[in-house]
Amino acid sequence: MRRLPFVLAAFLVGAPLVAGACSTPAPIPAGAWVLTFNHSGPTCQLMTHNDNVGMIDASSAGTLVTDGVSGASVTCTVKGSGTFSVDGEVLANGSNLRVVIPSITSMATPMAPVMGTVSYISPMTQNIFTSPQGNCNFYFSDPKETVSAGTIFVSFDCPEVDNGMQMCSITGGHIKVTSCTGTPSA
Repeated sequence: MRRLPFVLAAFLVGAPLVAGACSTPAPIPAGAWVLTFNHSGPTCQLMTHNDNVGMIDASSAGTLVTDGVSGASVTCTVKGSGTFSVDGEVLANGSNLRVVIPSITSMATPMAPVMGTVSYISPMTQNIFTSPQGNCNFYFSDPKETVSAGTIFVSFDCPEVDNGMQMCSITGGHIKVTSCTGTPSA
């Protein structure tokens, strides 16, 4: 009779371990981006330059960086169904891009973009450049670009980004983030 409480206690202590071993691990976010930072206008003192993390263009995202691998950081949320809200940030090698799109559907085109915000910093800029609230254009420029729960692959441009002292612009932007919060459960 004395053994039963110890056997039962051992079983109950081990039960959470068994249950935990069967759960699906959370997906690990990954992403890539490319853009051209432009010396545009009299107050922009920085040189025009291209920057990227991973390998991406309008029709493919060949190499994504993975959160926590080789110093990369990827945090993202793509939530919705039909209409999505997006908040994604990809950082590697000192270059960081964050995009916030309050509402986007697959119908966004270069002629009918949706508005959002971009923040960008790199070793070349040394300061964060942010678009005025909702001043960047987000759109799908290639059939391979898309949005779904947990994933977005989208083009963008920002007529104005500033750091409080200089006004510049961003063109030719593409970003993909995947395995984000909002990914449907398996």
